[in-house]
Amino acid sequence: MIAWLTNSTSRLVLAAGVTMVAGGALAAPDQAATANAGPTVSEIVVTAEKRTELEVNVPLSVSAFSGDELQKANVVSDMQLQRLTPGLRMDQYGVFVIPTIRGVGTNTLGQGLLPVSIYVDGVYQMDEFGNLLDLPNVSQVQVLKGPQGTLFGRNTEAGAILVSTLEPTAHPEFHATVGAGDYGERRADLYASGPLVGDVLTGNLDAYYRRNDGYLRNHFTGSKTDGRLENLNLTGKLLWRPTDKVSFLLKLSYGNDIDQSANNYVAAVDPATGKGFATANYLIPKPGQPPVCIATDPYSTCNYQPPEEQVISTQDLLKGTFDFGWAVLTSYTSFIRDHDTDWVEQDSTNYNLATYHWHVHEQTVQQEFDLNGRIPDRLDWVLGAYFAHDRTLNTGLLVGCAPVTATCLSLGSSVAKDTNYAVFGDATVHLSHNLYVDLGVRYSIEPKSTINLSIPKYAPPGAIFITSFPGVKFENTFYSTTPKFSLRYQFGPRTNLYYTWSVGYKSGTFNTSGFGPPSVKPETLYSNEVGFKTQTSRLHLDTAAYYYNYDNLQFQNSTQINGVVKPVLSSAGDAVIYGAELNLQYLFSDEFSVNGGVNWNHARYTNFKHAIILYPCSAANITLYATQGVKICNGLVDNGEYQNPNVDVSGKQMIRAPEWTVSLTPDYRKRTAIGLFEIAANLYYSSRVYFQADDNPLFATGPYTTLDLNASWSPNEHYRLAVWGTNVTDKKYLNTASPDTVSARIRYAAPAMWGVSLTYTY
Repeated sequence: MIAWLTNSTSRLVLAAGVTMVAGGALAAPDQAATANAGPTVSEIVVTAEKRTELEVNVPLSVSAFSGDELQKANVVSDMQLQRLTPGLRMDQYGVFVIPTIRGVGTNTLGQGLLPVSIYVDGVYQMDEFGNLLDLPNVSQVQVLKGPQGTLFGRNTEAGAILVSTLEPTAHPEFHATVGAGDYGERRADLYASGPLVGDVLTGNLDAYYRRNDGYLRNHFTGSKTDGRLENLNLTGKLLWRPTDKVSFLLKLSYGNDIDQSANNYVAAVDPATGKGFATANYLIPKPGQPPVCIATDPYSTCNYQPPEEQVISTQDLLKGTFDFGWAVLTSYTSFIRDHDTDWVEQDSTNYNLATYHWHVHEQTVQQEFDLNGRIPDRLDWVLGAYFAHDRTLNTGLLVGCAPVTATCLSLGSSVAKDTNYAVFGDATVHLSHNLYVDLGVRYSIEPKSTINLSIPKYAPPGAIFITSFPGVKFENTFYSTTPKFSLRYQFGPRTNLYYTWSVGYKSGTFNTSGFGPPSVKPETLYSNEVGFKTQTSRLHLDTAAYYYNYDNLQFQNSTQINGVVKPVLSSAGDAVIYGAELNLQYLFSDEFSVNGGVNWNHARYTNFKHAIILYPCSAANITLYATQGVKICNGLVDNGEYQNPNVDVSGKQMIRAPEWTVSLTPDYRKRTAIGLFEIAANLYYSSRVYFQADDNPLFATGPYTTLDLNASWSPNEHYRLAVWGTNVTDKKYLNTASPDTVSARIRYAAPAMWGVSLTYTY
């Protein structure tokens, strides 16, 4: 291990030398910062190490945004965080939100399988269906880059996203916002906070509603609302402080979110023919059946009926804080219930060739204890224990009812259980006035099981029931130890150089399709990072260079066996990732500031020799399957692609891992006799992104640049009128691309959208 660390660390020596030179150059201005008159960059306070501290003193890469900063950038959901965070990519695959940080992501879908964990008010959001979050009334969002396996546990090998919502206040607060925009966009938000019984009992209430008709046009039905979005979120908090040393926070929330745009796809166009790659090209319609309609234009669809996606979620949290003087104990007790309904067509046509319909019910109970203590100028420490139990019931999957075969295929219902026990500790030792060492470790035990049960509840009469290993229970227990080591040298009060070695871990899982190994190994990521941070009166600068060894990548492929599509999940191989990034905020004056960042990321598979790659059908692969009146591809019924099951993609660029991402956000504000005017913009650039492991350009997007604008006028402290625009240059780029059973599916990100909003604050 020591030899490996030495070899890996040597790759970062050059970056370390550069940052040390920068440290010497910038330390002196920092010492004089307090003596300078004029504008001053605000301190950034974070909880990335489960204690409150200045961001410049944290030995890891953190991008932190206040609620005001998110409002200026018109970031209304977590999907839009990538515009402000180089190195972060947020993709959406149907109902699943797939974050990727520094190239560490996944194409494996299912509960608890993301390598980036999302926390809301300290609670892990295990359900991937419910991770598409609107962000009203948040106090801060932190994006932690690099493995967070010690303090935040499993499934944080790439990093973590921490969302903190506003706390109840002892003084009255109230604000209301209404807005409207393109495609029938409507927004309304009502927030109130204040004392209920003096300063002993306080509370707040947040009601948020957003709706639009979507930006899709159905060429088959003529509908313009097939991409409808409608979100309702209600949150209430009560904060009871019986003494100065004890407090209890009760949070209740309800969400009802519908997003039909996520389940609409178009077919990639064959450059040779100008037609979409889809099995429907080769259908021979029966008498009375409509002509084939294949969607290929951006923001179009040919579905014979609108798709459906709805997530209903309730979350309860009780947080207790107990200050013993020598340490503070924090308890998080949470209960989450999610009900997910989906109906999606994946064939990009008006024929029912591949309709997937499922209902999922998930319940999660979590309990965490954190004990934080400090010996001034000597030691900062935290000890913790964590328990979680998740039960997911899938009531069955309807695969489709092809009109040419009049056949329905249904997969049976299943129950999955996932339990996690963990203990962890972390200590920062002050070796001297300037030198700090941090040591941490987490040990986890994870019993998991799943069982396929009966015929699905929603299967129609006459459906053919297909399932793998009916009634067989898959179970395994996974063990992990995730250590961390950091060394930090402080040149001045706001200038630090650090080195961090850490281990990230993503839990093992099951391959219940019947193909491939029944149990899939956990992923492990070994990270080296060296970084430099400084803050002066006008500048906040973070730089980092990193090197990752990535073992046992879990990769999901699709194959067909006897005409039936089966997912094949396996430990695909290994990868190496290295890169560098820079983030800064510079305050030119009280009126003008710039935030920006750049990330360079070299992510390559190093040992991935048996990828199953699907290629779109061409004339050479098509034959006539006369008995059912349909042409087929490479001998596979209803398949829009032919497959090569043994492709060596070693050396290829990893999926969802652009080499360059850049964000630039200038902000200009001017106070006049008639009020405060403010103009903010966000320019975001991404180099090419691949969505298939063989780097097929058909399933890629970019390079592309987007521009967002926000202008506001506040005549006084109570009113704010804003005009906003997202993707104002109307750049067309993909946020999903995937060859699938019956079409080469792709999905475009949203087009240009404009709107206005009015906010009243009391």
